[in-house]
Amino acid sequence: MLSKGSALPNGISAQLSRGHALAAKQKTLQLLNQSLSDIDNVDPEVILTAILLSINYELVSSGKDDWKVHVEGAQKLIDYFGLSRHSDLGTHSAMGALRDHVVSDCLIYYILGSTFSPKLPRTGAIHYPPLDALPMLERAEANSYMSCPAFLLQIMLSASHLSSLDKVTTLEEEQAFYLMKRAQSFGIHAWAASVQGISSYNDFDSRVHVATAHKSAVCLYIHRAVPSASLLDKSSIKATINDIIWHLSFILPGNLLLKGTSWPTFIAGAESHDPEQRAWVVARLHALWEILPWGYVHTAIEMLRTTWAAEDLATELTGGWLQRLKALGNDWIVV
Repeated sequence: MLSKGSALPNGISAQLSRGHALAAKQKTLQLLNQSLSDIDNVDPEVILTAILLSINYELVSSGKDDWKVHVEGAQKLIDYFGLSRHSDLGTHSAMGALRDHVVSDCLIYYILGSTFSPKLPRTGAIHYPPLDALPMLERAEANSYMSCPAFLLQIMLSASHLSSLDKVTTLEEEQAFYLMKRAQSFGIHAWAASVQGISSYNDFDSRVHVATAHKSAVCLYIHRAVPSASLLDKSSIKATINDIIWHLSFILPGNLLLKGTSWPTFIAGAESHDPEQRAWVVARLHALWEILPWGYVHTAIEMLRTTWAAEDLATELTGGWLQRLKALGNDWIVV
């Protein structure tokens, strides 16, 4: 029998922790259901924070499927309360800052989740975060570990919408071309300088590298979102993959922004046919797992292996890896 204060074996301790986590999850869902039954008399920031914790729980677990219902619920609440708009809380108040951070995280998960989902999120008439959500995302981006400019997030969402269409016309191809030009012309150094002015860390160079990797990854994503537009040729694709890997190679373990690099890492891996680059991407994700042991990281590796197996066996490359991944019907997310 263990004496008072003695340590539990690791296996038993892990089981107890998992049991506590599951109990907390169940309690959270029960309280959310109670709150939603009287939605006009609850604090929207509190209920969104609870939903955000539920999303994070699913990301810790695996990053498959179950996260989506929470993200869609958060998006509906944000729209219902009008939380993406400027409010009487004030941008610089404590509650205003909380609102910006919570709502921006929910919207970022919504955007990232849309990039690999087989179809648009089931939000009824809501297909995008409102256009006026962009200023709120911009106010919160200095404290976002992702270090992806809000401007690029907006482009990412538009491209994900195009990738989910059953039929692509000349109009959609023109839209993809327009999105590509907007992404390519975005000034990373000017953005990093503006964020640096309100950041508490001297991380200008790191933000440039991470944001540039996101920019290049977004360009590759737009290309795959509307493959019939043929926006990038083979040499451009190869150069863009190299650019992502080169910039990410500067973000080493111990860098606070490392945990925000999984999405561009995944895109570079999905696009590459080079065995050395693929091995680098897997090693990179394993290194991320060492500091951030969340299940979505292993799910990203699983997604890559599935993508590579399909690409290496494919005889007809029309469409590409993104369409094949979406065709599997799984709700994946890489954050």
